[in-house]
Amino acid sequence: MNLCTNAAQAIGKTIGVIEISLRETEIGSAEQLRYNGLVPGRYVVLTVKDTGKGIPPETLERIFDPFFTTREVGEGSGMGLAVLHGIIVSHDGVIDVKSEMGKGSVFTVFFPRVQEADEEEEVALLPHGTETILFVDDEEDIVKMRTRMLSYLGYHLLSATSPEQALSYFTNDLERIDLLITDHTMPRMTGLQLAAKVSALKPELPIILCSGYSEAVTPEEALQAGVRRFLAKPVDMRLLALAIRDILPYRDRSEP
Repeated sequence: MNLCTNAAQAIGKTIGVIEISLRETEIGSAEQLRYNGLVPGRYVVLTVKDTGKGIPPETLERIFDPFFTTREVGEGSGMGLAVLHGIIVSHDGVIDVKSEMGKGSVFTVFFPRVQEADEEEEVALLPHGTETILFVDDEEDIVKMRTRMLSYLGYHLLSATSPEQALSYFTNDLERIDLLITDHTMPRMTGLQLAAKVSALKPELPIILCSGYSEAVTPEEALQAGVRRFLAKPVDMRLLALAIRDILPYRDRSEP
């Protein structure tokens, strides 16, 4: 996203093209000589190419330096290329840039290709359970995906696409629920507000709050609302599975 932001800024107000491509490649000795830092093996290569104004040669030499920028104060958006470079390196990747004044730039990112894992094998390695979980998110696609994945782990899933619908499970005592997992940013009622209302009705119920904006909720607010765990979105399935078993003492759903 940030490479595309930079490409758009390079094009500016003129008409231009941003081309994004993704491919697999096998790195050998020839590529090692061309791209510094690569080791032999299979890579996934992300390329972002633009038809912008190009980067001057003297700038190219310092483009990934931590304290180097060509932007004026208040100009531009997104993270700097030094930060981007750090993220890529931390994933054992390599970033390369080629540019020609007046013709545009090409950023090429190499990521080591991971071995494809069998989904059933991955699920088998995750901790399972049989409890009843209520999953709440105002985005229906997320609800479908997460409830399906948690069902694979053996849980009995209930779902809600609004805080009001979720609350009705507790006010009407529709089901015995062992865990509430809720999104934070929802219309009319936040996940934190929902958690507080549910905690007032079911003080012992463990709650996991998921949010893409961690700064919007303080640990004190979360604890006061009855939240036991906070997970940043997009939620990693493995972390979610571990968090569930960490806060949920094992109890078979068949037990009274």
